[in-house]
Amino acid sequence: MIPEWLKARASESEISKLVEVFRLFADEGTNREQLSKSTEDVADIEKRLVPHNPEQLVDPELKERILICSVGFRPLPVILTTLIVRPKKLYLLHSVESRRTAEEIREDIAVRDLWPNPDERIILRSLSLTDTPENYDHLRNILTESPNGSFLVDSSGGVKVMGLSLATAAFWHRVPVVYQLGEEVKGIIKPFSAKLITLDNPFVYFGSTELRSIQNLFHSGDYDAADALCDNMREGIRDLPTLGKLDILQEFIRVYSSWDSFAHSRLEDDPIRKTAELLRAVHDKMARFGLNIADDSKIADNIRFLKEVENSWTGGRRSINDRFRLVDIYASSQRRARAGKYDDAVARLYRCLEMSASICLVRDCGIDNLRNPNLHFFEKIIGDSKKVEAAFEKGASYTFPAGRSLGLRDQMTLLELSNQPVHRQVAGNYGRMHEAKLLEMRNKSILAHGSVPISEDEYRKFDRWTRTIVSFVVGKKGEFEKLLQRATHPIIAVEL
Repeated sequence: MIPEWLKARASESEISKLVEVFRLFADEGTNREQLSKSTEDVADIEKRLVPHNPEQLVDPELKERILICSVGFRPLPVILTTLIVRPKKLYLLHSVESRRTAEEIREDIAVRDLWPNPDERIILRSLSLTDTPENYDHLRNILTESPNGSFLVDSSGGVKVMGLSLATAAFWHRVPVVYQLGEEVKGIIKPFSAKLITLDNPFVYFGSTELRSIQNLFHSGDYDAADALCDNMREGIRDLPTLGKLDILQEFIRVYSSWDSFAHSRLEDDPIRKTAELLRAVHDKMARFGLNIADDSKIADNIRFLKEVENSWTGGRRSINDRFRLVDIYASSQRRARAGKYDDAVARLYRCLEMSASICLVRDCGIDNLRNPNLHFFEKIIGDSKKVEAAFEKGASYTFPAGRSLGLRDQMTLLELSNQPVHRQVAGNYGRMHEAKLLEMRNKSILAHGSVPISEDEYRKFDRWTRTIVSFVVGKKGEFEKLLQRATHPIIAVEL
C-alpha cells in the first residue's frame, strides 16, 4: 500500500514501480536477489522523496550538523541519512573492505548536490575491524578538527564492531547518535520503511561522566558545585533506581557542605549544629539501600570526630578554642589547597595559629578572657603583673595591650614568657615563621591586608610550620595525626 504523502509527490510511473516493489516484498516466494534488485530499481525515487517523509521526525537540532557515518557494503542507508539531515560536512568511516562503498557514496549525485564544493565537504577515513581504541581515537580526532562544530553520528552501517565503537565513543563525547531502523525482509530493507531514530545516551541515562565530575568536586571541597551538578543530572537521568541513589548522594554531599561551613559551631543553639546526627542518618540510609558512596570506616571516623566537635561545644561563648575545632580548621585548609585556593588555605592556617596560641593560654594558663587577660599564671613565673607587662614589652617591643583583645603576636609573646616546653616550642616556631617572612607574606595577601596572591610554594612553607605548631598544641605525639585522619573528608565512589 502506497502512503498518501508518497502518492502526492511521486509520478504515476514511479507509483507503478513502487506498487510492484511492495508486492514483491509482500510475496513470501520472492527470493533475496529479487528483493535486492527491486530495491536498487527504486533507489533514485527513494533518495528524492524520503527527505519529505513526514514520519521522518528528525529533531531540527540534529540537522545541518557535521555527520559521521560508519560505512558497510550498502551505500543507500548512508545516502538516505545524509539526504535527511543535510549535514554541513560528511565523514565516511569505512573499513578496508568497504572503502569502495564509501567512494560510491561520495560520488552519488544526490549527495554531491547538497553542497557547491562537495570534494571539500565529503571526507573518507578508515576504521579498524578489531582495534576499538583506534576507532575511538578516530572520532576524537574528528571532533578536534572542528572544535566548534555540532556533530551527529549514524552508526547503522558497517560490521558490528565498527558501529559499536563509533557509537560508544560518540556517547562518551555527548554526540547524538542516530540509527536507521527499517522493515527487513530476508535481510533487505523494504524501500521507504527505514526511519532514523535517536538513541538514548547511556552515559546521560545513568549519569556516569557527571559522577566523575562530582567526585572531583567533592574531593577538592567544592560541595556547592557538586550539589548543583546533582541537580543538573536529574534532567538527563531517567533510570528510577539511579535517581533514588542520586537523592542519597546529594544528601550525603549536603551534610559535608554543612560541615565545611562549620555549621557545628554556630553561636546560637541551632539544631543544624548536629552535623554528626545528619551524617549518621544518611550513612544508615546508604546501608539500608546497599549504596557504597564512600568507605564505611571513613564515614564512621567522621561521625566520631563530629561528635567530639559537638560535645566540646560551650554555649553562649563568642569564641570557642579547642583542639577538635583546631584540627577541623586545619583539615579545611587542606581542602582549600587541593582546590588550588592557596589564599583561602593560608587564611585558615593563620586562624590555626591564632587558635593554637589561644588554646595554650586558656587551657594551660587559666586565661579565660583574652580581652582582659588574667596574668596570675605568669605572675607566678615572673613576679607581679607590672613585671609581667615589662617582660612582655621587652619581648614585643611595644606596650602591653591592656583593655583590648590579645592578638596573635601578643599571645605568642606571652607564650615566650611561659615555663612550659610546649609553649616555648609554639612561640619558637612562630618566631621562625616570622624570620622566614611567612607572616609578612600572609599580611600582603588578598585575604589579609594586601593584594598579592599566595603561590603553592608559599602555602606549603606556611603549612609546614603551622602543622608543627598545631601538632604540639593538640596533644601527645601522634594525637594530631589521629584526629586529622578522623577529620579528613572521604573520597566518594563514582558508581551508583
